[in-house]
Amino acid sequence: MKEIILQYAAYHIWANSLLFTTIQSLSKEQHHTEVRSSFPSLFKTALHMLDAESIWWQRMKLQEKIDRPSDTFSGTM
Repeated sequence: MKEIILQYAAYHIWANSLLFTTIQSLSKEQHHTEVRSSFPSLFKTALHMLDAESIWWQRMKLQEKIDRPSDTFSGTM
């Protein structure tokens, strides 16, 4: 089981690295351009991904109060 989890983690790191390398090559305007999708922009999609990862990590640590980073995030892509 541990080996499978390590493989999933390695894939996750690789895929996110590829994704965010591509996103960084786009302009700020492209980050915030509204699109018809699950989330209204690439920026909002990235915030959702940040929330999802953080929430799962908090759950694995058995935190009682779950915090969403996007509630207080004020940075850029």
